[in-house]
Amino acid sequence: MYLDSSTHIYSGRHRTKFGDKKFVLGLSWTPVNCQPEGAVYDVLEAGNISGVPTVYRSGILHSNLFGYRLEFLIMEDCGKSVWSTVESLTMRLIRHDVDDRFYRLQGRMTDTMQSVCTCLGQAKRAGVLHRDTTPDNITWRGKDTLVIN
Repeated sequence: MYLDSSTHIYSGRHRTKFGDKKFVLGLSWTPVNCQPEGAVYDVLEAGNISGVPTVYRSGILHSNLFGYRLEFLIMEDCGKSVWSTVESLTMRLIRHDVDDRFYRLQGRMTDTMQSVCTCLGQAKRAGVLHRDTTPDNITWRGKDTLVIN
């Protein structure tokens, strides 16, 4: 299975009897000859793959428009992308002297790379190949590292 799509993410809150829950809505255009993204997440969940967000709902909104399918995913909030976090910290470091945040970031990045490699290795063994592993598709939520898209 291949995961290859152009995705747009929107965030929001959902009230439940257990309180507010943050979620994200992902809309993606996926080639019709690729596995639907929701199905890929189902495989990852069935394989108990670490570092993958929980998907609450997924589906296909349009099955074939010029060879692409419009899909949606509603999943747990995944936090901030590694790229946006590193970029904002780098800008602060440029304006100020290097401080302990830089050294903490180095340790966090080492842990993140180990988590990402573990997640991608487990996914590959489950038959899923992630073809768009970029800093925008790796997120931090608290101390957790998640691989998305």
